[in-house]
Amino acid sequence: MIGVTLRCQAGPRISIREAVELAEKAKAERADSDAVYIESLTLEVGSLLGGKSVWIAKWSAPLPANNPKQSEFGVQISMDGSVKHLIKAPPPARGTLH
Repeated sequence: MIGVTLRCQAGPRISIREAVELAEKAKAERADSDAVYIESLTLEVGSLLGGKSVWIAKWSAPLPANNPKQSEFGVQISMDGSVKHLIKAPPPARGTLH
């Protein structure tokens, strides 16, 4: 018989409550209004081979980004508490080439 060892992954270092607080703080940097809210909060678990787990918070509506031609659709929260704004550029105009 061959022994198999499964490595169980520990829970996230940043709790869901902490993730909500960090996301709300990041949202407040972009908009003062409560009209935009956290529509979803998902824990993206890294692979067993060393991928990093992150929380992904998505907004109910796009927020303005630093570049007026772009918008923010959410944030990525790393387990060290760092927050990365998730930015989306508008689709290219019809008839333009890349």
